[in-house]
Amino acid sequence: MVKFCPNCGAQNPDDAYFCLRCGFRFSQNIENNTASSEISNNLDEDYKRITCQKCGKDVLVNPTDKIVMCSNCGSALINIKGTWQNAYNHFILDNFTSKAQASEIIKNFILQKYGNIPFDDSGIMFKYAPFWLLKFTHNFPGKSDSNSVIFNIPIMGISEFYPYQSPLYQFNLSNARVINSSDNTTSFENGDLEYSDALRLAIHIDTGQTIKLKLPHGKYAPKIVVSKPDVIHIPVWFLSLNSVGRQDYILLDGHNGKIFSKY
Repeated sequence: MVKFCPNCGAQNPDDAYFCLRCGFRFSQNIENNTASSEISNNLDEDYKRITCQKCGKDVLVNPTDKIVMCSNCGSALINIKGTWQNAYNHFILDNFTSKAQASEIIKNFILQKYGNIPFDDSGIMFKYAPFWLLKFTHNFPGKSDSNSVIFNIPIMGISEFYPYQSPLYQFNLSNARVINSSDNTTSFENGDLEYSDALRLAIHIDTGQTIKLKLPHGKYAPKIVVSKPDVIHIPVWFLSLNSVGRQDYILLDGHNGKIFSKY
């Protein structure tokens, strides 16, 4: 059987606590608005199942919805690629940079970096790019946990763009918010970098943080993963530049309004 959400009208499994489409919390003591068994069968056929990493429940998901809410715990799930379903949380940074502003910033960057070369802003594109957000701590030998340093390392989830990510650039993660159903209209870019590859890359990144260690000669403080992986979706303006003898990409953080590619 299914029930319909009184807030948005979406079909939901009869045992859902939260609407898959809008996250509306169903009252446990209201009478379910059920449909015929024919509709129930169609729901199972048309929807697919993904697992919520927060509560472990399998959730029926409409393949056309990019953002869905777990019917059991209300957590936001992203439904654009299997690998991102393994993320514990999905965060997003809102875009505060218009195309005109991005064009001016990129134009000035090109002028300073390459000189006066032809510039055409019609090639500037905008997407929300996925980044694995990995939390590490430096495990200091002989030190207490209170002396350890915890930090986040974002890894570009699109392998084509990964070489253009500067490991020294810091996103404004203090403004990150949890993805919700209102983000269904957001233009998300899909990624192809698996978590295992992101973890391998992150271990070797120098975050630029100065950590003074009083350790015996030859000792070091290895990075240790301290949490399940999250994904953060960053608003990115990007331009393919072909006028410097090779194809390069310039990437602009739409939240901070700054160039974050290393070129």
